[in-house]
Amino acid sequence: MTKIYTVSEFNSALNEMFEEMRVAVEGEVSEFKVSQNKWLFFNLKDEEGILRCFATVFQIKNPILEDGLKVRVYGYPKIHSKSGNFSFTVLKVEPVGEGALKRAYEILKNRLETEGLFAPERKRALPRFPQTIGLIASKDSAAYSDFIKILKARWGGLKIHLINVAVQGQEAVPQIVGAFQCLNESNLEFDLVALIRGGGSLEDLRAFNSEEVVRAIFGSRFPVVVGVGHERDDTLADFAADLRASTPSNAAELIVPDKEEVRREFETAKRGFLAAQRFWFEEKAEAIEDSVDRLKSIIGKKAADFSASLANFFHQAEIWRKDLVQKKIAAANCIFRMELNFKKHVQEIKNRLNLSEKIILALNPESLLARGYAVVFKDGKAVRSANELDIDDNVRIKLFKGGFWSKVLKKE
Repeated sequence: MTKIYTVSEFNSALNEMFEEMRVAVEGEVSEFKVSQNKWLFFNLKDEEGILRCFATVFQIKNPILEDGLKVRVYGYPKIHSKSGNFSFTVLKVEPVGEGALKRAYEILKNRLETEGLFAPERKRALPRFPQTIGLIASKDSAAYSDFIKILKARWGGLKIHLINVAVQGQEAVPQIVGAFQCLNESNLEFDLVALIRGGGSLEDLRAFNSEEVVRAIFGSRFPVVVGVGHERDDTLADFAADLRASTPSNAAELIVPDKEEVRREFETAKRGFLAAQRFWFEEKAEAIEDSVDRLKSIIGKKAADFSASLANFFHQAEIWRKDLVQKKIAAANCIFRMELNFKKHVQEIKNRLNLSEKIILALNPESLLARGYAVVFKDGKAVRSANELDIDDNVRIKLFKGGFWSKVLKKE
């Protein structure tokens, strides 16, 4: 029994079937336009038919499209439910044919050059004697074999970290871009990165003319040497590189010096150094001889001056010695006299002290009391006269040993 669809159901069923299709269609671009900087519209045509194509700038960034360009588009067909129009949703665009590839090459080159990706002032210098090299190449290619052979012949002891990639076909671009990302994120520090591949047609070298690879070279943490194709091949990767080599073999020659040339340079430098050293020593020897002669003359004069100064010093020293002896004798006599005067002065002081002591002892009230005298006190004061007393006054009598209280009975 035949199934009956509505129009919208039928269109939806077709779209579900179409979305599982992934096809590539080749043709010539016509009526290309960009709407609102979001949507891309163009026709793909050949001698007998036209295919309407649609894409978004989010899906196809910086598309290389213009009228008359032959391209291959990848995507799936679609029917618009409301209008019923048939179109092709484009997911990827590639130029096709020598002419289209050259035109796409020129368009992309001009745009990237305007952005400054090929500017000479941003290119970095390579070390003359690298030790660690990151290599992006196909390990099964003749270019890889030639590159390694020449490196080892010219210079030895290199650490080469190979990242094996496809250099042609659909996988080439993502693998090369991934290789640069891997090197940038590595813990190793590379002196440089080499990207190589042998010659081929413009179609064969398509990956090295892709915007993704050019930007990967531009964004490399390390200086990049590109050796792709033959000497006549100019890829966009060459322009973005810090150093461009005409071939993979030439890349190896530019990366490391020839050990024989370095040895010859070393020998030449050594001979020059020895000659300069010999000349320097001869020149310095003459200068030293002149300096020694001048030094001898100066030392002789200084020695004579020193001898005269030394003799004068000894003469003055003898004068000082005699003067010192005389001063020593005078000092000894002075000290002797001072000692005599001091002893005499001390004795006089002792005599005066003894006399003072006798006077003090004689005047000491305690001495008088010891001989039988007494002291009368009234109101805490010594009484010197009977006039200071009245009849019936109480007085204190102090004796040599002890005392007593008494009352005045009579005055005289």
